[in-house]
Amino acid sequence: EMALLVDRAGSVLTPDLRAELQGSLLN
Repeated sequence: EMALLVDRAGSVLTPDLRAELQGSLLN
Protein backbone atom coordinates (compact mmCIF):
# COMPACT_ATOMS: atom_id res chain seq x y z
CA GLU A 1 0.00 0.00 0.00
CA MET A 2 2.82 2.40 0.86
CA ALA A 3 4.56 1.61 -2.43
CA LEU A 4 1.34 2.39 -4.31
CA LEU A 5 1.01 5.70 -2.48
CA VAL A 6 4.60 6.63 -3.31
CA ASP A 7 4.09 5.59 -6.93
CA ARG A 8 0.99 7.76 -7.28
CA ALA A 9 2.69 10.68 -5.56
CA GLY A 10 5.69 10.26 -7.86
CA SER A 11 3.49 10.46 -10.94
CA VAL A 12 1.97 13.71 -9.66
CA LEU A 13 5.14 15.38 -8.40
CA THR A 14 7.56 17.00 -10.78
CA PRO A 15 10.96 15.29 -11.13
CA ASP A 16 12.56 18.12 -9.15
CA LEU A 17 10.15 17.80 -6.25
CA ARG A 18 10.46 14.02 -6.26
CA ALA A 19 14.26 14.23 -6.20
CA GLU A 20 14.08 16.71 -3.34
CA LEU A 21 11.68 14.46 -1.45
CA GLN A 22 13.89 11.41 -1.99
CA GLY A 23 16.89 13.39 -0.77
CA SER A 24 15.09 14.39 2.42
CA LEU A 25 14.00 10.78 3.00
CA LEU A 26 17.53 9.46 2.51
CA ASN A 27 19.11 12.02 4.84
